[in-house]
Amino acid sequence: MNAYNLAGLDLDGNSDPYTVVVFGDKKYIRNKKGNKSTRSPTFNEYYEFETSFPGPSTISIKVMDYDTIGADDLIGGTTIDIESRFFNK
Repeated sequence: MNAYNLAGLDLDGNSDPYTVVVFGDKKYIRNKKGNKSTRSPTFNEYYEFETSFPGPSTISIKVMDYDTIGADDLIGGTTIDIESRFFNK
């Protein structure tokens, strides 16, 4: 997973991006300090989930900016409804 031309939320005009993926009651945070001062990070991550319908059906993906002081900032994100994608062509 890569990102290109993200918003620069740090004083130097870049960000320290990492991903947060939420599926059901599981939350995955990886590589929180891996991408330093960049607007085009390479995350090199993959996620695998097992589910059945009815059950958890939305995956939320957020890209966050790591901050040493204060709360981390949201750069952007999306939500995918896998149930809708499974039943609709």
